[in-house]
Amino acid sequence: MQKTAGAHSRERNEQESKQTKNRQNKRDIMPSIRDQSTVEAIAREFCSNGRDKGSSLRDVGYSRNYSEHSGLKLFDNVRLIEAIASIDAISATKAGRTTEQLDAMYTKAYALASKCSQPSAMNGSVTGIARLYGMDKDAGAANLDKPAQLTPEERDSLKAMAARLTNKPRLVKVKQQISLHSNTAQAGGLF
Repeated sequence: MQKTAGAHSRERNEQESKQTKNRQNKRDIMPSIRDQSTVEAIAREFCSNGRDKGSSLRDVGYSRNYSEHSGLKLFDNVRLIEAIASIDAISATKAGRTTEQLDAMYTKAYALASKCSQPSAMNGSVTGIARLYGMDKDAGAANLDKPAQLTPEERDSLKAMAARLTNKPRLVKVKQQISLHSNTAQAGGLF
């Protein structure tokens, strides 16, 4: 039996209305970042799942599409940043780690990387120290107005590290090697 044009259009309208209702239902059940319990749930999931932003949003109740795309902006929310920081602080006290211990670990890692001529590992250690003291790019807009508050010991430690990083004899040696290689290449007829 063939359907008339009117039956096709009614069917299409019914399907569209069902799809619209499904979309509205999904929007209704997605959690709101305005609710403090949602902020805390996202922070808990983020800290417990290896800091995977998309996964933590999905676990809290956001759709897969939203959590992998536009939902990532939620992590710029000041309340969420503060909730994550408080969970991190609690975890650090439970683990028994102090800032000084972590600083010493990063400094040792930097020294080892420097000894082994591993610039990417050196960079990782410097990034770890910066994050340890709140000087990382992930801190968001919340820390733009506040300069980092360092203790005199931390300031001296960072100054000493900067002095080691700008070790001039090493730089001179690298420049000499470059000029030696370019002279050798010119003599061999490469240039």
